[in-house]
Amino acid sequence: MPKEESIRKIRLLIIEDDHNTMQLYDRSFPEELFEKKLVTTGNTALEAYKTWGADISILDIMLPDFSGYHVLETLHDEGFETNTITIVATALGRQNDVIDYLKFGATAYIVKPFDIHEIVTQVLEYYKKQAPGKAEEMIAHYHRLLDTKAQAKQ
Repeated sequence: MPKEESIRKIRLLIIEDDHNTMQLYDRSFPEELFEKKLVTTGNTALEAYKTWGADISILDIMLPDFSGYHVLETLHDEGFETNTITIVATALGRQNDVIDYLKFGATAYIVKPFDIHEIVTQVLEYYKKQAPGKAEEMIAHYHRLLDTKAQAKQ
């Protein structure tokens, strides 16, 4: 079995209600590296945090039922402990908002709009803090995938 196939994929929880942004995420995080769970509401996000065991999540703040901020606050208030790296993706980038996201358990935040290759790289960089050896291998594999796609276009 080739080495890449033996690597356990990074479990990525994506919480996003905008259909176009969700498709962009889904296409941009390669299946070879990521096992993805895609959810569109705060309620399903809470359930996924508690039952799915993601390594990393990308959490939109503006959700239809209740906000991503409420998701973080609820998990915090319930004392739910997770090893999930949570990256808040939001168009709301005010300093007070950011402080609140971090206070309730977010690892980092990105402000929309963003470059999708940049967010994939950022996700892998944050993952390095949790699993340094595996993350380095994933980053190298991601760059090989990008190179292969670039060569195919030529």
